[in-house]
Amino acid sequence: MIDDANVPSLLSASYLGFKTPYDPSNKLIQSTRRFILSKNNPFFCQGTYASGIGSNHTPEEFVWPMAIIMEGLTLTIDNNTKHDLDYVWKRLEISHVDTFSMHESFDVDDPRLFTRHW
Repeated sequence: MIDDANVPSLLSASYLGFKTPYDPSNKLIQSTRRFILSKNNPFFCQGTYASGIGSNHTPEEFVWPMAIIMEGLTLTIDNNTKHDLDYVWKRLEISHVDTFSMHESFDVDDPRLFTRHW
């Protein structure tokens, strides 16, 4: 079992309305999300500067800002939401490395390494 960083993906399926209306409290959605955002997902990476979902289309240990954004859009509203949203923003801010662009992917241990500079 895997989930890729692109959209559509398992992480984005409920947000996009696949099968059921988006309901972040749905137990299937929550268990799928826990799997996707864990080391059980072979494309999940965690490093010094970031964590998130990567892809077999980019180097290992590179995560996609697109997946980080979807992670933020599918957060459950609860007491941890502010902390989780802050972590989403922190990773997105780190990823631009003074280029002020969102790149396709970046290295979780060295954000200066990224794909698609344009």
